[in-house]
Amino acid sequence: MADVARMNLRLLSKGKSALAIAAIALLHTGCIEFDRQTVSYRIDTTRDSLLIFQNYHGIYGAEHEDHLSGQEIDQFRSVLEKERTFFFANWIFELNLESITKTAADLDEETADTPNERALLKRAKAGFDAVRDNLTIGNGALYLDPEGRLCGTQTVRIRNLKSVLKAVNDAIAAFLERKLLSSDIDPEERLILEKALRGKPVFISVDGNQIRFRHPLPEKVYRDELIKPNGDEQILSKLARSGIHVAHSDGELRVSIGQVTDEVTHITMDTFSTPYRANALRFTQDEPIPVEPNYDPVAAATKFLGAK
Repeated sequence: MADVARMNLRLLSKGKSALAIAAIALLHTGCIEFDRQTVSYRIDTTRDSLLIFQNYHGIYGAEHEDHLSGQEIDQFRSVLEKERTFFFANWIFELNLESITKTAADLDEETADTPNERALLKRAKAGFDAVRDNLTIGNGALYLDPEGRLCGTQTVRIRNLKSVLKAVNDAIAAFLERKLLSSDIDPEERLILEKALRGKPVFISVDGNQIRFRHPLPEKVYRDELIKPNGDEQILSKLARSGIHVAHSDGELRVSIGQVTDEVTHITMDTFSTPYRANALRFTQDEPIPVEPNYDPVAAATKFLGAK
C-alpha cells in the first residue's frame, strides 16, 4: 500500500530494528487499495479457532485514474490466486501464507554462530510453522455495493489457536533473545528487552473476544517511526474509534482489539483519502473476472462466523 506504515511477519536481520516480528517499513509504490475495510472476527473457544471475515469496500488502483498498472494487476491476481489477506491500510498487517512459508524455510537455512543461536532460530521457525500449518485464507466474492463500487470479501481461519499462540509467543521471545546477542544494541533497548523477557512472557493473548498484543519498544522508536509517520496522535484517535486501542507505557507498545464480552467484534475503518475510481471494476469486466450480482456480505459473514 502506498505511503503507509506496514507491519509484516518477517525476520529481521540481527542488529537492525528494535522490532523482531512486527517490522515497520514505508512503501512507496502504487498498488490496489480500498476506501474502507470491515474486519469481523470471533474467537470460537469450542473449536479452538480464530475466525475472521474481511470485507473490502471500494477496491481500486491508486496509480492511474482509468486503468490498473502492471504492478496493480499482478497484485490483484496474487490476492485472487494465493492465500494472502490485509488488515487496514494505515497500519496494515498482512498475512501471506507464501511469505510465512518462505520465512520458515529461510530460518531453517540461516547460519548460526553458536548452538544457542541455532536453538533460537529453531524456536523462531516453530512459530512460523505453527501459523503456516493452521492458517487458511479463502476468497469469498467480488461484488458491487449499492453505489456500484467494486467490493470483495475473504475468510480467514486459524485452527488450534492455543497451540499457535504458544508457539508464536515463544518465537517472539526467541527473536528478542537473539537481538540481545548483538554487540551494538542500544543500552536503553537492552534494558527494555531484558525486562520484557523476565519470567514466561506472553506477547499475544486473547481474553474472551479481545485480542491483546504487547512488545518492547523504546519511546523514541514508538514516536518517531510508528506515530509521527501516520499523522501523530490522529492515528491513535482513528484506531480507538474503530475499536483498536494503542498505547505506549513503561517501554512497551500495547494494543488491544475488541471487547472481552463481544460475541463478534466488528472493526470498520476508512483507509485512503484518494477518491475511488472504477479502474479495478473495469479490469474485472475486461478479463472477465466474476462479480456476484446479488451477494449479501452481512449474511455471508454471519454464516462463516457462526454467530447466534
